[in-house]
Amino acid sequence: MADGYRFHTFKPPQTRRRRAVIVCVWCHEKKIKCDLQETSGQGFGKCTNCASIGVSCSIRPSKRCRRERPRRLDESIAEARPDPPLDVGEQDQPLTPPLGTETSDETSSQTQLAPIIPEGAYPGLFDPACMPTSVPENHSIATTERIATADDAADSYLGEVNYEVVYGSEIRSDADGQRRQAPPSPEKHDLPPRDLQQAFQETFFENCFTWCPVFDYDTIQNDFAQSPLVANALGLAAGHIKPPVIQHADPATYYDRMKQLFYGDKEPNLLMCLKAISLTYWWSPRPPSRVHRDTSWWWTTVAIRHAQHGGFHREPRPEQMVRSQVDPGLRRRIWWTFFARERLTALCQSRPCVIDPADCTIPPPTIHDFPEHQRGVQAEIFLRWINLCSTIGAIAKHLQRTGPDNIISTPFPIGLARELLTWAHETPMHLRLDFLSSTTTNFNRNVHQLHLPYLATVIVLHLSRTPSALPRAYPAAMVAASCIARILRDCLLRGHIRYLMGITCWYCSMALVALLHARQINHLSRAAEADIESVVLTLRELRAMWPTANVFLRGFERLRTISDTEDAIPPGEMDDISAAQGIDWRGYFPFASPETSEITGWLLGSGAGGEVIGTEEVGVEELLTFELVDLFGMEGLL
Repeated sequence: MADGYRFHTFKPPQTRRRRAVIVCVWCHEKKIKCDLQETSGQGFGKCTNCASIGVSCSIRPSKRCRRERPRRLDESIAEARPDPPLDVGEQDQPLTPPLGTETSDETSSQTQLAPIIPEGAYPGLFDPACMPTSVPENHSIATTERIATADDAADSYLGEVNYEVVYGSEIRSDADGQRRQAPPSPEKHDLPPRDLQQAFQETFFENCFTWCPVFDYDTIQNDFAQSPLVANALGLAAGHIKPPVIQHADPATYYDRMKQLFYGDKEPNLLMCLKAISLTYWWSPRPPSRVHRDTSWWWTTVAIRHAQHGGFHREPRPEQMVRSQVDPGLRRRIWWTFFARERLTALCQSRPCVIDPADCTIPPPTIHDFPEHQRGVQAEIFLRWINLCSTIGAIAKHLQRTGPDNIISTPFPIGLARELLTWAHETPMHLRLDFLSSTTTNFNRNVHQLHLPYLATVIVLHLSRTPSALPRAYPAAMVAASCIARILRDCLLRGHIRYLMGITCWYCSMALVALLHARQINHLSRAAEADIESVVLTLRELRAMWPTANVFLRGFERLRTISDTEDAIPPGEMDDISAAQGIDWRGYFPFASPETSEITGWLLGSGAGGEVIGTEEVGVEELLTFELVDLFGMEGLL
């Protein structure tokens, strides 16, 4: 051979692993893999690492594109060539890019890459320009282990405790198989018109978001487009609260559509199912005097079981968080919404609590669980509401166990009463009732509604049994009832009250019980009648939306007839039921004053002292919290 002849070893072309175009500052500093480029395409604002530890996630500007290597002509043409259009059959199912995972050389060439964004041109992670919009026809993804996408987010069990960890891969494989075998959804659904959808969204954020923060401004349009179940559920709730004047489907029609989609298993996405169920709280076609599957108790329990099946009651590990594709803050908001409703229903309907906190590892919600632009007063009220409902649930358990069998010997739950006192005094000033004067100058419908369950619970704790059908109300109960009447009067003065939830009927019923007792006291009779008028007027307005209001109106007429046949109660000397336990009942009302109402003027006034409670001295054995069941002639109060 001639000198200088060299053999060149042939190497087959290998796919070069490309660097991620978008990485965050934190992952870059820690020298760890960052999947911000993939998660941003899924609609998340953080990479998996930052989301799992709760730190801020900001894009690190790239310095490499300043010295970009010269590219061959064929590379430039290939990158500049537009993607071929999708087939008609492919357009029915939106495609979502896979999450960033380590891939082999054989499969890495098949993985879709996000478009390169030049340095200094990052309009935002949610900008459509940053997200892939089409996929070539011959595009394929390795299916050795399926990666969950936003289209089927959180529809499999994520608890994975005990034996589920051992068989985790088989469980996930079976879930993937069920997804693939699921029949396609019908191509056409009955949906609200587009202009009505916008109106329904506005109604939701104005009236429902505080108590049901399961939608965000940035994602609700996508939820509408993705799920006919959600679209009809939102039409149900919003159309019931603020019916459009133009011709539209009535709430019952939306409800029937929603039930057909839900019970027909037409919505495979668990997250969409939970969001839709949460909206049924603003609909009740009939009272729960008989067992049926349209009550708030039924739907709340269904949602809780669905959420538990999806592991929402447990805080997910980082790898589970990636697989579920559900924002952790949204998970917490959804779970605690159903928790609060279940606790309230346990009290007003004397139902057993379904959720055992000992089974849950999910932490309470915080203000950081809300999007930055939605961390206002509505979010703060939601957090205070969750805290209050936790105490209410404990009180409900105490009531249920202090029955004929006398499982709990303590007649008055001193610890729970102190929790209520703490809640009232720890509530920030801007979230308290503006009741220090006779006129409300700073009306906030959500702040007013926040205090309704608090005041109703105070009434429940300060009622006791009597030989007659009408329970005895102590001073704390009468003041709380007068404050409820003031809240309702403020709402009535400002027009419609359709935004009030169905459970408001029960709050009214508890206020009427205490006010009927105050009506029997000579010097409180006139003031009690004025408050009763406001509460009864509210029930009459609510019965157009909530059939349960009629039940309470009939019960009120019966109790008032009984009250009229009894003798007036003379003034007497007696402390409140809680006085023997070392609690000053006036501490329940840091937001009230003698100017709040005529009743508070008598009972909170400087000259009231501990007198004029309106009943004789009773023994400790009679100070048992009475049973709410059947007070209004039925075992379900909602």
